[in-house]
Amino acid sequence: MSRTRIFCATGRLVDAGSSRDAGAMAMIARLASGLGVAAAIIAGSAMPAGSQARSDAPSDWTVSADATGTTYRLTGDNSRLSIECVSQHHGGGAVLSMVVDGRDPAPRTISSVIVGERIFGVRHDFAGVGVTDCPSCAADFDALWAALRDPATDEITLKSGEKRRHLRSRGGETALGACQSDFARLSLQADRL
Repeated sequence: MSRTRIFCATGRLVDAGSSRDAGAMAMIARLASGLGVAAAIIAGSAMPAGSQARSDAPSDWTVSADATGTTYRLTGDNSRLSIECVSQHHGGGAVLSMVVDGRDPAPRTISSVIVGERIFGVRHDFAGVGVTDCPSCAADFDALWAALRDPATDEITLKSGEKRRHLRSRGGETALGACQSDFARLSLQADRL
């Protein structure tokens, strides 16, 4: 049996064929038509039911979509990791924002996101924003994004200077959508010229 399931910004999978989720489907349709952008991500229209993550699976991610893109956020212990994925309609790309123990990383420094034994560098620009616009920045971002989407990832560590904080990160395999680095976006634009 095939079903269409949609992952909505509330972090819940809704079943398009279920009367129980009819209200959620109507809300998603209103959001999508009102904003002119996808307020939901099609998670698999021809996949058999049960082949995707359970809708009641725990997720620590907060997902919010607006006209320019989608922001994925983990928070806890006076710390935060926020990844903004800009929609293709607005040029694409990604930026990261970190707060570790109540403090933003210093401008022009490198912080780390640690997933298991792997350490991913996050380079910060003159304003302290995590950038993805250089080749090594993009490679680190792409590898980090894949690690955050891995079903086995349930905790990450943010490190900035000597400060470290742990954040729960369950549910990335269903909560996190597509996201490309600024370098990939710039490379695609250069190829078109």
